[in-house]
Amino acid sequence: MDQSREAAYTILLNMEKSGGYSNLEVKKGLEKKDIPSPDLVRRLVYGVTEKRIYLDYYLDKLLARGIKETKPALLTILRLGAYQLDFMDSVPDYAAISTSVELCKKHIKGMEKLVNGVLRGWQKKEEKGISLPDEKKEPLEYLSVKYSCHSSILELLKEQYGLDRTRKILEALEEPKALAIRVNTEAVDIEKAKEELEEEGFLVLESALSNRVLLIERDKKLEESKAKAITETHLYTEGLISIQSEESCLIADTVEARPDDTILDMCAAPGGKTFAMAESMKVKGEIDALDIYPHRVSLMEEGKKRLGLDIVHPKVMDGRDAWKGKEEYYEKVLIDAPCSGLGVMRKKPEIKYKDVSEDLQELYLLQRELLESGIKALKKGGRLVYSTCTINKKENHLLVQEFLQGCPVISLISERQLMPDEGYDGFYIAVMEKNDNIRKYIIVPKE
Repeated sequence: MDQSREAAYTILLNMEKSGGYSNLEVKKGLEKKDIPSPDLVRRLVYGVTEKRIYLDYYLDKLLARGIKETKPALLTILRLGAYQLDFMDSVPDYAAISTSVELCKKHIKGMEKLVNGVLRGWQKKEEKGISLPDEKKEPLEYLSVKYSCHSSILELLKEQYGLDRTRKILEALEEPKALAIRVNTEAVDIEKAKEELEEEGFLVLESALSNRVLLIERDKKLEESKAKAITETHLYTEGLISIQSEESCLIADTVEARPDDTILDMCAAPGGKTFAMAESMKVKGEIDALDIYPHRVSLMEEGKKRLGLDIVHPKVMDGRDAWKGKEEYYEKVLIDAPCSGLGVMRKKPEIKYKDVSEDLQELYLLQRELLESGIKALKKGGRLVYSTCTINKKENHLLVQEFLQGCPVISLISERQLMPDEGYDGFYIAVMEKNDNIRKYIIVPKE
């Protein structure tokens, strides 16, 4: 029995039953036992998750009773086998089929012939006349299957960006991104950090978004002799570098944190932006870092200790209450607001299956309430940065414009939307400044 494929099967089946997130389930699954190839497990789990609509579309046509009548264990094995057949050139077809049959023998005896037959049918699906929906007649259904994305998300993107750009966005989200790391440039020169990483066997590029971020890839020629992970390098263990996306670091840079600032990070966990700001402050000043979940606040405590950032004060608190007792206290406020996450579907494939046609008013209301609280906590003349990881204009530009119209004490300084088809994950950043007193101001959301 192939232990790596069995681990992938177990993780995927747990996700199917519990609705758990792939990154958390992979971490949990790899902690349980010694797996020969953790990388294979990750690729299989993330790959099947990313392509679920595509896989199920074809399997539904190859199974006599369709996927709705197929038990989760059998469907998981079929998805694993089909994914390898279509998306893993390094795996021979016979291996993809035989390992799937072996999984079936161990976990659902008696269904081996069905698994073998369906996967062999998969190899000949084009010959059988089974193909994607007609792109010209049913463009959104075609895109939904090809890129495994819920039709409601495609409707939203089409409405806001048009069909052609929606296609380009989906194509871009299929492309992997290099791992990004933030260098503590207050403690180590970025060129020196780059040289050390290259000596460890990494290919290193500079980010176009932040001058303290490096983008890294493994040099395949050096992999066998220098197979360190980033987290095993002395730069990481000594707190000189941290894993953080270039888009996330740009948001922290935009706050323009300076030594002796008082800063409020209202939705801070897991803490990447908080720590980036603290490094910019040369560990002088004060940052209150809030989150509503104690376990996420604990993660920030751990990160704070690893990096030696004593000015960070993680707290269990709802950001909407942040101004109470500290009205007009902070010089700078960061609101990295909860959002639909449509800009980071590459990293969090589960988002692709959300039905966003449901009323999002509750989410919009939360974003507005966080803005109101942040403005109340901000000193006159202070800087507020509002950011999201979505490309939904209703949570970004349109929400900010509506908010500004009803809030005369805040002015927009700048805004920027990063897009997947421009080579980035989809993030929005708006910079605002407080120019009047807001103690008695109450925002009434529009119906």
